[in-house]
Amino acid sequence: MTLNSSDIKVAIVDDSALIRQIIQKVVDKTPGMRVVGMAQDPFEAREMIKAQNPDVITLDVEMPKMNGIEFLDKIMKLRPMPVIMVSTLTEKGADITVQALEIGAIDYVAKPEIKHMNDDFLSFFEAELIPKIQNIKSTNISALSSLKNNTSHSANTSQKSAYDLIAIASSTGGIERLRYLFSHIEIELPSVVIVQHINEIYVQNMVERMQNICPPHLKVQKSRHNKKLEANTIYFADNVSHMEIKPKGSDLYLFHHDEPPLNGFKASADYLFQSISFVKNLNILGLILSGMGNDGAKGLKQLKNSGALTIGENKNSCLVYGMSKAAMDMGAIDKELTIQSITKHLNSERL
Repeated sequence: MTLNSSDIKVAIVDDSALIRQIIQKVVDKTPGMRVVGMAQDPFEAREMIKAQNPDVITLDVEMPKMNGIEFLDKIMKLRPMPVIMVSTLTEKGADITVQALEIGAIDYVAKPEIKHMNDDFLSFFEAELIPKIQNIKSTNISALSSLKNNTSHSANTSQKSAYDLIAIASSTGGIERLRYLFSHIEIELPSVVIVQHINEIYVQNMVERMQNICPPHLKVQKSRHNKKLEANTIYFADNVSHMEIKPKGSDLYLFHHDEPPLNGFKASADYLFQSISFVKNLNILGLILSGMGNDGAKGLKQLKNSGALTIGENKNSCLVYGMSKAAMDMGAIDKELTIQSITKHLNSERL
C-alpha cells in the first residue's frame, strides 16, 4: 500500500498477533494514515522505530521481556513521541494506564479482553483508536515529558491562598500537568474542583496516584453527591455524573446530576464552570489546561463574566492547545500562562 508524504505513520507494538492484525486493518483502510511497522515486544520495537521513524505508536501495556510502562518511560527519555496505550478493562489495566498518562502517553484505548471478542471488535478500534491517531497532528511534541514532579515537599501551611475556590478543566495532557501543579504547591489551598476527561474506570486510580505526589496537607478525593467542600481538598469529578457547586448556608456543596453528556462529556467542564458562575461574593479562579476540543470554553466565559479570574495554559505549554484555545478565542481567558507560571501564580496569590 502506497505511503503518501502527508500520511500519519503508525507503529504497532503488541504481543498479540490478532490485535496487531486488527489495528493494522483499521489503520490501513483509513485515509491519511498507514502502518509502517509492527513489533511483538519492546526489543523488536526499538529497532523498528529506528528504521521506520513513525509519527505515533500504539503500545500494549502488558508484554513479555519488558512491559509497556518501562518501554514508554525509555521512549519519553530518549525520543519523546506520541504514544497511545492499549490496555484491558481490568483493575490492573486501569492502574497501568494512569501511570502511562503520568509518564507522557497522549491517550489510551481500553480494549475488551480477547476472550470477550465478537464481531464488534473491529468497529470498536475504528471508533476508539482512529480518532485518537488523527488527533496527533494537534500534539505539541516539544511538550511531551517536559514536566518533573516535586518530590521534596516544603509547604508553608501558615500561608493561605487568596482564592476561596479553584475550578480546573483538563483533558489530553492534563494528568501530567495536574501532577506537576499539585506536587509544587507550597501554601494552603481552598477547595479545588476538577473535571479531567478520562474514562470513569480510571478515576479512582488517578485520585490515589495524585494523592501520592501531593504535599501532606492536601487531600485528593473522588467527588461525592451532597458533599460539603473543604479547604486543602482536591475533588475530581467521578465522570459518571455532572458536577455542580452550590452554596448551602455559608458553605459550598458539591452535587451530582445524572443528565445527558454535554460537549460529549459527563462530567462536563462547561456544566461545572456554569454552576460556579452563580456563586456570589467569593474570590474564584477558573483554570483551563491542555486538552482536545472545546469543553469548558463557554462555562469559563460565564465564570469570567461573573467576576472570577480566568487563566488558560498557553500554546507552548499545552500538549494539545484545544480547550484553552477555544476559551481564548471566545474571550473567556484573562491570562495565558505556562503550567510553571500557573503554579507560581497559585503559590504567590496568598493572604
